[in-house]
Amino acid sequence: MHNYMRNKKQHGSALVWFVSLTFIFLMVALVVDGSNLYNEKRRLQAAANAVASELAASGQTCFGSELASDATDLSNNAETILARDYPGRDFVVTSAQVVTVDGVDGRYQVSPVVFDARESNGVAVSLSSPVRGLLAIFLEGDLSAHSVARKEVIATISTVNQTAVLAQDNTVLGAVLGGVLGIGPIDPTDLTSLAGTTASIGELLQALGVDDVADLVSPVLSAEDLAQALQVVGAVTEPTIDILDAAIQAGGLDGIPLSDVLGIVKGTTVPEDSEFPLYDTVTSLVLKVAELAFSLPSITLDIPGLPGEEVTLELVVNQAPTVLIGAARWDPVEGDWLSKAYGADIELTLTVNLDLGSLLGLSLGSLTVPLAISTGQGEVDLIAAQCASGNSQQVTFTTNASVSGVGLDGEIDTTIAGGLIAVNAQVDASLFSSDDGQLHFEVTLLESDEPRTVAHGYNSGQSVTNVGRIRLTLENLEVRLLGLGLLELLGLQGLVEGLINSVVSPILSSLSVSILTPLLSSLGVQLGTLTVSVDDARQGAMSLIECSQALCASGQ
Repeated sequence: MHNYMRNKKQHGSALVWFVSLTFIFLMVALVVDGSNLYNEKRRLQAAANAVASELAASGQTCFGSELASDATDLSNNAETILARDYPGRDFVVTSAQVVTVDGVDGRYQVSPVVFDARESNGVAVSLSSPVRGLLAIFLEGDLSAHSVARKEVIATISTVNQTAVLAQDNTVLGAVLGGVLGIGPIDPTDLTSLAGTTASIGELLQALGVDDVADLVSPVLSAEDLAQALQVVGAVTEPTIDILDAAIQAGGLDGIPLSDVLGIVKGTTVPEDSEFPLYDTVTSLVLKVAELAFSLPSITLDIPGLPGEEVTLELVVNQAPTVLIGAARWDPVEGDWLSKAYGADIELTLTVNLDLGSLLGLSLGSLTVPLAISTGQGEVDLIAAQCASGNSQQVTFTTNASVSGVGLDGEIDTTIAGGLIAVNAQVDASLFSSDDGQLHFEVTLLESDEPRTVAHGYNSGQSVTNVGRIRLTLENLEVRLLGLGLLELLGLQGLVEGLINSVVSPILSSLSVSILTPLLSSLGVQLGTLTVSVDDARQGAMSLIECSQALCASGQ
């Protein structure tokens, strides 16, 4: 009996030891499995980050028009990267797609791109891996990791050709701007100090009293707010402040959205150190006043090389130029590119007084020729951008620029020679064709305090020009003596018509060289030409977001 009880105790102790050891081994195995699971989760997350980053860095989010519109699913590309960099791993691509990523300071909104990959500025990747070991008994489903990478370069583009404007005698520009503002002719040197100078978006935010770049596209902010803010940012001098004050007092600016002058594209994440050109912005703002308010009072000019001829000029701004800050992305709502800038559309009404000399001892006196000239509307779309990668700091932009045809027309209906001779004719011209042209810019990313110079690809204007030259002619010219066809009876019809045509046509044709081209250039407009310049470029570091759910659905 004694031996039986001792054997029973020994068996009980052995069972306790067995259960205890089993439990210990199980706990150790679970701890090891848990550690392995954690490490596997981190490896899976690292793989998701790497795949998303490579897809973004390879240009998937930076190409714009060069990106196939239907390239929304990147699963094959992601699987290729996994097979190359993680051989032997049971990592599976659950999804890899292009997305739009908006937001700053760690708060992002990620949206899938369904139809057109050109909308994207990011890549979202989800990977999975099976759970191994004892924990597979307790866990449902596979391990998963989600990552979103955003890489985007932002351009500042202007359509005011400041180099041409500041390189010539700007008496016309001074008269125009002074006339718009009602302060008399402006000394062109008042604006020359702004040439090549910029201000940062951060400075503008501070001057406007707003906290976020996104607020700059708010309809609450107006061009008047911009005019007031420009007085305290950058290198604005006292003469320029006087011009801005006059623009504010001219009225109407409070009804113009700020974005009509400084076009910061909604939905684009613009770094606060991004810069914009002061000259172009001030000029655009003043011409915006002209667009809203009135046409200029007439200006009388002498035609160089043609003594005795006078041109009375009236000018109307149909569309002021804009400064653009944005990225190469497609707008699915409008079915057009998101980032657009516009060139100035100026309409000129000329009244030319021509001295016709004499015929057979009879003074023909002068002939008044009215002429309307529309310079055409220019438009710039930012359609592609290639980000810098690796050690390179080079970025490229592609814009699609177009300028509509230049229209010239008028009608002569007047009398000469003391009212004896009546002249009627149509003034017509060949129109410039309207062709689209792609302009390519290659610039170097620079630190904020480094000047943007032509040597680094900045502030160098490129133009798209409609081919052709203005050739003004008189059509359907009719000359009548005393209201009758007496000139034809006397055999003088052809002589008089030839005389008038020989005097009028060369003078009108010379306008494009003598008056129109320098006049419009002094306003930053080239006849039949749109000039585009890249003033700044910002890329920043790639944004990488680790998400707990696909497409960061949790709002991380």
